[in-house]
Amino acid sequence: GYRSFVDLYGLSALSIGSNNFLEATLRIGESDFRVLSSNLPVNDGLWHHAVLSYDGTTARLYLDNVLVDNRTDFSGPLYRLSLTTFLNLGLIFEPGNNRFYTGKIDDINYYNYGISASEVEALYTENNWSNASLIASYYFNGNTNDDSGNNLNGSSVGTTLTEDRFGAMESAYNFNGS
Repeated sequence: GYRSFVDLYGLSALSIGSNNFLEATLRIGESDFRVLSSNLPVNDGLWHHAVLSYDGTTARLYLDNVLVDNRTDFSGPLYRLSLTTFLNLGLIFEPGNNRFYTGKIDDINYYNYGISASEVEALYTENNWSNASLIASYYFNGNTNDDSGNNLNGSSVGTTLTEDRFGAMESAYNFNGS
């Protein structure tokens, strides 16, 4: 099976598939899912930068600032479940079949549009750029609170605070897989 590390309100998820590739899933309808894959393993013990971008017609998956997959065989708004939690970290919720992640996660941003390749690069290199369309942002400064000001706080399961990719203490989460 796969290990999800980000599940945004049941409409999209980032995960590591059974083949250890980065995978992204978009939910277009109640039972219509589209999967993108890196076709590259990400279970190498190194930090990786993963971005899923969808603009209503094209879904793009980036791994370490490189476009690794895109799909244009669907269009329309994402299907949203009626869940009480906006963001689940370390698990994907399925009634009776929750799946858990083992590994570390650092910053998460969620925008109301499909970000461009130059914006992906800015995030990858940690440059500042406009956050005017930011819906939710999670810097994990000791909690899973939304740093955008929109109060879309998250939850984490089976986690401990850890050092982030830049060496800052208690600025990332380590997930124990349970």
